[in-house]
Amino acid sequence: MAPAGVVTATTPSTPRLQCECSVAESGRAGAPVVLHFTLVNRGRQTVQVLEWGTPFEGWLAPFVDLLRDGTALQYAGASVKRGDPGREEYLTLAPGARRKVGVDLAEAFDLRRAGSYLLRPRITLHDVYFGVAVENRTRAQHHPYDLNCRELRFTLAG
Repeated sequence: MAPAGVVTATTPSTPRLQCECSVAESGRAGAPVVLHFTLVNRGRQTVQVLEWGTPFEGWLAPFVDLLRDGTALQYAGASVKRGDPGREEYLTLAPGARRKVGVDLAEAFDLRRAGSYLLRPRITLHDVYFGVAVENRTRAQHHPYDLNCRELRFTLAG
C-alpha cells in the first residue's frame, strides 16, 4: 500500500511510476507558492520519460487546474507548439530512482488574492518507454501515461 498522500499509477504496458506532490498549507497572497513534484520509478526496469507538459520543463504548458474559493483560475503561463522531441527532452529513471523539482504556481496563475485554493494535477507523460538509450521517436510513436496525483489544498492570507 502507498504511504498516505501518495498515489501510484500502474498499467501492464508501462513501468510503475509514482507521483508525489506537495505545497505549503498556507502562505501570503502575492508571494511565491512552490509546488514540489517528485516522480519515482517503482518498477524493475529503467524508464525514459518525456518531460513535455510536466513540472520538469517548467511552465510551458498547464499541468494543473487551480481553483480559488471554487472558481477556476486562468492559466497565464507560456504555451508552445512542438515538433518531434530531441533526446535532451527525456529524463532517465533507473529502478528505484526519483526525480524532484519545484515550480512556483505564481508564475502561471494569479495568486494575488487571499482565499482557499484547490490544486488538481493533470499530468500526462506524453511518452514513456523502457530502455537506457533514447531512441529517435516521432510523436506518432509516443506511448502516453496519465499520472494520478492527489489534489492539494492551501490557503493564502491577505
